[in-house]
Amino acid sequence: MLVLVTNNISPESLTDYQQRTTYDPTRVAEIRKIEIEEGFSIQTEMLIYLKIWESDAFIKSLYELTRLMKGEAYDWHFKIKESNRDKEATGNRDTILRQLVRDQFETSIPALYESFKTAFKTQVRNAIAHSQYAILGRYITLNNFVKEDPAAQLRSLSFDEWIDIFHETIIIYSLYNELLTQIMNTALFPLKMAIGLKFA
Repeated sequence: MLVLVTNNISPESLTDYQQRTTYDPTRVAEIRKIEIEEGFSIQTEMLIYLKIWESDAFIKSLYELTRLMKGEAYDWHFKIKESNRDKEATGNRDTILRQLVRDQFETSIPALYESFKTAFKTQVRNAIAHSQYAILGRYITLNNFVKEDPAAQLRSLSFDEWIDIFHETIIIYSLYNELLTQIMNTALFPLKMAIGLKFA
C-alpha cells in the first residue's frame, strides 16, 4: 500500500495547487477539470482509508499492542462484533478503535491520541463504506449526518480537511507497520545469527 501512495505523490506543493484551484472567472473550465480529477483521486484515497480502518488484522494488532502498553495479557479471545447477536465479542470496530485503543493513549501518549482523533472518523468511514457522500466542487458532502448522534455531526468536509484525515491515517498505518517490522527483526536477530553461525 505504501508503494501505491508514494508512487502517486504530486511534486507540486499544496499551496501552489490551492492557488491553481482558486476561483477565476477566466479559468472556470480549467478549474472544474482540476476539481474532477482531484475528486477521482480522493475517491481512491477513500478506498485506502476504508481498507485500513476496516481491517480486522490491523484493528486486532492495535488493540493487542495497547494492552501490552498497559501491562495487560494478550487477549486470546479478542473478537470484533459482526452483529447484535454476537454476545461474546470484544466490541464493534468503532468501540474498539475509539475506546479500547485511541482513548488509552490520551494520558500516556497524547500526541498519538490526537493523531487518532484526526485520522479516525466513524462518520467518514461509514459514509465511505455505504456510499453516503457526494463530491461537489472541492467539498465532500456527507449524507449520514444525524442530529442526535454525537459521532455523526459532520455535514461536509473540504478537500483540505480530507487531506489532513487521510494523511494522518497513512502516517499511523505506515509508522505502525515500520514499528512491527523493527520488532520482528529484533526478535528474529538471535535466530538469524544462530542460523548464520551454523551454516558458516
